[in-house]
Amino acid sequence: MRYFRAAFNLVYTYYPYLLKPAVWPAIWRMEIAERVSRLFGKQKPSRTADAAVDWCAHLAISTEDALAELNVAVANPETIYPEVFDQAKQAEGNCPIKMGGAGNLTLLYSLVEGLNATRGIETGVAYGWSSLATLLSLQKRQGQLFSVDLPYFKLRSDNWVGCVVPSGLRGNWQIYRCADREGLPQATRAAGSIDFAHYDSDKSVPGRLWGYDVLWNALRSGGLVVSDDIGDNDGFQQFCEKIGIAPIVVVDQGKYQGILRKP
Repeated sequence: MRYFRAAFNLVYTYYPYLLKPAVWPAIWRMEIAERVSRLFGKQKPSRTADAAVDWCAHLAISTEDALAELNVAVANPETIYPEVFDQAKQAEGNCPIKMGGAGNLTLLYSLVEGLNATRGIETGVAYGWSSLATLLSLQKRQGQLFSVDLPYFKLRSDNWVGCVVPSGLRGNWQIYRCADREGLPQATRAAGSIDFAHYDSDKSVPGRLWGYDVLWNALRSGGLVVSDDIGDNDGFQQFCEKIGIAPIVVVDQGKYQGILRKP
């Protein structure tokens, strides 16, 4: 009975994706990881989350101070485009599933504006709040955003990914609906050299280190990488130490974002 239940749960979780080969590798990795975890237990993190939070807290400054340090003007997209955001909130309210929150949109929009960016990559879309803020800036320069997003398998989120982004902004937007491991190489090939990257997907340490490295290599000189939730573990700190660059750490609503500028 136990094996029947396990088989049923497996089929129920993944059956809508059997005709979507792009996500098969991610499913395989998830199932392997789950079974390894059951056999050997979860691996201990190299440093605790508490230590990561302490590191972030020691460096953290406000959004306004971070933008001033980068010589970028503060610009809140919600006050600049109130009607767009009102419609976006309605779209989120109509969504039948719960996904990630909006995050620090003032930081992201201001940075894209300050860079006069025309090409960027983001990982993790969910409702599409960060995509919306980014695209509102990019549209001024006919820029393009390349996003990578793995669906929430159990939530059947495919049809709702990016739902807050209006149709008028979607012409400059390409979404790769797969995991970072498959999607980021495609996105970097399509984008070429990029002005910025926003990381908000695989939060494991190995996932972060791999994703940061790919994005960093695609980034132009003077470009920026922004990463969300860097207090979850020491992945961002490890990457900073690896490349030898001191980050800017922002605290907003109790969460930490990290910013790195490429020399």
